[in-house]
Amino acid sequence: SMLTGEAEPNSLVKIYNTSLLVGETLTSSGGFFSKSIDLELGKNLLQVVAVDAAGNDSLTSEVRAVVFDSLNPVFSNVIVSPNPARAGPIKITFVSSKTLEANPKVGTSQRAASLVPPQAGLNYSYTYAVKESDWQGTTLVTIEGEDLAGNVGARTVPFVVDTLAPTIEGINVIPARAKAG
Repeated sequence: SMLTGEAEPNSLVKIYNTSLLVGETLTSSGGFFSKSIDLELGKNLLQVVAVDAAGNDSLTSEVRAVVFDSLNPVFSNVIVSPNPARAGPIKITFVSSKTLEANPKVGTSQRAASLVPPQAGLNYSYTYAVKESDWQGTTLVTIEGEDLAGNVGARTVPFVVDTLAPTIEGINVIPARAKAG
């Protein structure tokens, strides 16, 4: 990550992450500085102190909190109900492992599912309308979402579409003749 700011011209800027010195740079004659720093996974609390040519330290800057996250969100406990599904609404519920930037996209290759408000924490519920004209057999529900750090997670879960009524080909009575008795 790039840290930028302003301080007294030609001063030394010390960069701290959670009170640990992680870098130093000099300000330009105009007082500007920039320094690339490596962040730790998780929460980083960044502060800077400027030291002028006479050795005077500035007050410590205010804390800038940065969360460095490289893990994609994971969607678990996915339930498609009923399964197999006939024409009509089905319910899709799941849990996200992290807070998301927006509600996840949920649907099949045929159409999107609709969010059922309200949501509770990281739990989500959607409805999807199975239509008579939908493909018969195994269909995939796709869930895709982006977390606050821009990491994207996706999950596909199969369910069965069966909108066709069963057929009866014929019936037989065995034996063909019977007597009371």
